[in-house]
Amino acid sequence: MFCIQNAEDAGLWYYGDLFVVPDYTGKRISKRLLETAEQALSDKWCHTLRCYVEPDNKVSLHLQREYGFTECEYKTFNNLINSGQLMFEKPIVTFNAAQVTEKNEARYITDIFNENAHLLHSEIIPYSEWCSLISANDTDEKHFLIRKGAVPCGYLKINGLEDGNDGWISILAVASAFQRKGIGKYAVSYAESFFKKQGKLCVKIHTTTDNYPARKLYEKCGYLLCNSTNTYTAKDKLTYFKQI
Repeated sequence: MFCIQNAEDAGLWYYGDLFVVPDYTGKRISKRLLETAEQALSDKWCHTLRCYVEPDNKVSLHLQREYGFTECEYKTFNNLINSGQLMFEKPIVTFNAAQVTEKNEARYITDIFNENAHLLHSEIIPYSEWCSLISANDTDEKHFLIRKGAVPCGYLKINGLEDGNDGWISILAVASAFQRKGIGKYAVSYAESFFKKQGKLCVKIHTTTDNYPARKLYEKCGYLLCNSTNTYTAKDKLTYFKQI
């Protein structure tokens, strides 16, 4: 078995030539190989594992479905020749999000937010103020820490939970050591799923004209620009939205 990284999307990997010698078939070796590959690729920030299977290879087709792969619309991968084959993909869980309810977790939020305060055009917010915000238990908002394994690497705050059809991503910040690793995309997707469960129909986000990483992320996630001011200074506020 071997794995190859996609040339255009660093988080997409392909595996091929998974083979077990006949004397060892039926011993779940294929599963162990795939689990080992998933763990190793997770450490390389893989978000999706892909494979291609011949339509008449019943053993391999059963293997993919048994281990959580889903058949998807065919797409090419680098310069590999897989025409006529079926494409399967499996998402690799790299991150997790958990609601912040304890003051001791406010330290992580303080560090992550203040590191990004200049991009957010915000003043530095002290730890004591974050503790107050979290302990206030405002029913219209929730705070989440995004982790890779047990390591806090991002902060997400959402609003608009009580009234209306719109949910708001009010703060999204990623620690510098973890930027460009897919955390922002995960956080946006997590917020969308959360809002869907709350019955919201649309997600909106404010950012500024000079926050190019945020704008690129939102547009990549399918958000459209709702409105903007005409002067386009660095602090001009932009509103993005997406129907969910």
